[in-house]
Amino acid sequence: MIDRFLDQQKRTLEEIATEKQKQWRQHELEQHRYLNLKAFHDELAHGPEKNALYHQNRLAMRQQLGVLLESQEQELALAKLELDQKQQLLLKQFRKVKGLEIYQKKAAKQLAVKDKRKEQQQADDWLLQRRNDR
Repeated sequence: MIDRFLDQQKRTLEEIATEKQKQWRQHELEQHRYLNLKAFHDELAHGPEKNALYHQNRLAMRQQLGVLLESQEQELALAKLELDQKQQLLLKQFRKVKGLEIYQKKAAKQLAVKDKRKEQQQADDWLLQRRNDR
């Protein structure tokens, strides 16, 4: 019975690990987007002053990129939070599986000791019976 439960918990652990990998990729994607936006935003901070219209358009675009950058910062923070939650869930499940494995090994060892004692008791009883029969 414990074997089936342990197998189920191991499958759950694998599923959580897969979900964490997906979340890690999502975090990396959000971070990449953020860095690209930041680089483009910073690039627009300085530029040649060809004429007033160019300068005005550059500043307007930089302002719009600033709004996008703030939004992307929130997306990145959210992705990081979700990744951290998956990591905590993964660690919790890992501890659960390891605890069950330790319990399973202890139970098997206790059963082996019990069986050995039973065999020894049977051997002792057999020897005692043989001795009494003589």
